[in-house]
Amino acid sequence: MSSDTIDILCIGSGALGTVYGHILERGGARITAVARSNYESMSRDGITINSPIVGRVEGWKPYKVVRGPEEVQDQFFDYVVCTFKCTPDLTPTSEIIRPFLRKPSNDEERSRLPTIVTVQNGIGIEAEVRTSLVDCAEPVAKGIISAVAWIGANLKENGTVVEYGSLEKLEMGVFASLDAPTTDNGIRIPSDQEQASLDHFFGLYKRGGGGGLLSDDIEAVRWKKVLWNAGWGGLCSLARQPVAAMITESTLHHTVGVVRRTMLEILFVARACGIGEDRFPAAAVDAAFEITGNSAHVAQFADIQSNLSGDFKPSILLDLENGRPMELYPIIGAVVEKARLHNVDTPRLDMILAALWPSQVEAITRARGGKDKAGQVGVQYSSLNAVSKGAWSAGAPVPRDGRNLI
Repeated sequence: MSSDTIDILCIGSGALGTVYGHILERGGARITAVARSNYESMSRDGITINSPIVGRVEGWKPYKVVRGPEEVQDQFFDYVVCTFKCTPDLTPTSEIIRPFLRKPSNDEERSRLPTIVTVQNGIGIEAEVRTSLVDCAEPVAKGIISAVAWIGANLKENGTVVEYGSLEKLEMGVFASLDAPTTDNGIRIPSDQEQASLDHFFGLYKRGGGGGLLSDDIEAVRWKKVLWNAGWGGLCSLARQPVAAMITESTLHHTVGVVRRTMLEILFVARACGIGEDRFPAAAVDAAFEITGNSAHVAQFADIQSNLSGDFKPSILLDLENGRPMELYPIIGAVVEKARLHNVDTPRLDMILAALWPSQVEAITRARGGKDKAGQVGVQYSSLNAVSKGAWSAGAPVPRDGRNLI
């Protein structure tokens, strides 16, 4: 890593990309931002950031704004920060990153390969990036930092303003090689080089005013974040309502039980995957409620400062409203997939996934120009071959003929 200016490429210039680009710049990094739909406005006027943490910052601009990879292919970056949505059912994350990475031609250039930082939602999102870009025959990156953002940030006023509340916490850790040695409780141990890269990045973030912390078990942190994303985010999306509407005095007694039971389904799946109480305590469910409760304008929360802005909407809901592909698979689908593998029933997660999936299919088809994947044809229900692994009681109306979708 260069001892001079630290160059960071931020892929994704939405709310998260703006917030963390600004923080890292304040920490001493030089930020190059990839902006597509908002390229003209960001290049010309910058973007205004409004938060109780930083106040109102008018017209912030990164060091450089680019439209695409062709504008940075002659440059090496120390870090590539990914704040775009993880939608592997549309495009694998590695395919979005790869065009921005310069292929090294000698040992000196290989020593300058970047570390990729995934600031994205969901579980199991890093392995595909690691195997495709780091642990491969011709690496174009040297490591992965996995980061989980606890923040309620939304774009406003046609993308010219970013607002976020008093909560901003970025938990980060190394996503080590899948072949790395592990601790007694199954946590992979990073190399010295990976740890040094993490420490350096975390230092930039903290100097810039970031409020997060380091984690030696980032996998468990991701499961904790999915509690909120799937619990509150899933219900808000089905209701087409912001978080604030779900936690009023009139609605709270209807919503809390559903969200808590959804979170418990996630906890049970994690347990089945071998993530125990020491790594993912049951108290994390209460913590996820506390984050949201701090935003509720009801008596029991009246003395607590708001963590989320009053009209904050989860990212899944925003994408649903705007007809964009949602992070449905990494947040909910991946949990359901693991549940089926380990015979755990998840009726609430199943309902959320089933209700949102048609909109996801429509959005992906639209994103591909009205076409599905090349060569894919319609599937007849009778040809499906998904077997139920649910713990159904005797006599339950569940077919056992090997073509069951449950």
